[in-house]
Amino acid sequence: MRCRSIEIADSAAGRIAMAAALLIAGAVMFTLSARGAESGHYTAAQAEAGHGVYAAHCAVCHGARLQGGPGPALIGAKFARSLESDPITGPQLYEFITSHMPAGEPGSLGDREFLQAFAYLLAANGYPAGDAPLTKRTLGETKLLPYPGPRRDAP
Repeated sequence: MRCRSIEIADSAAGRIAMAAALLIAGAVMFTLSARGAESGHYTAAQAEAGHGVYAAHCAVCHGARLQGGPGPALIGAKFARSLESDPITGPQLYEFITSHMPAGEPGSLGDREFLQAFAYLLAANGYPAGDAPLTKRTLGETKLLPYPGPRRDAP
């Protein structure tokens, strides 16, 4: 005796329905994986405050638009390539920033300022904002790959 679902799957209409369901499931999974950071792990207000921190402490080396200068670019194709060639997690990048930046005064900013600057970096690169601010605890949930931003370098 055959199960009713097997009979449906054996029919042409059933095979088409199953193929459509598999295509939809695949499209949903692709969309979710391609988005990088799902709903963001920082707020727009936090990123805006981070813009000020960045301008005051980071732009001198990394450029006013994160395009690079004496320090590496933090946006666009160059930044994306650096993330892809040496994959790094949110906590690892944050640890590097807090222990090496700003140049000449590593670790001189407080956690709040470092998190704001990190949020600005995420926002400038197209990672989506969310409803809760970025914290040291939520850094691990921040996915840097796949890179969501435009793959052109800032002028």
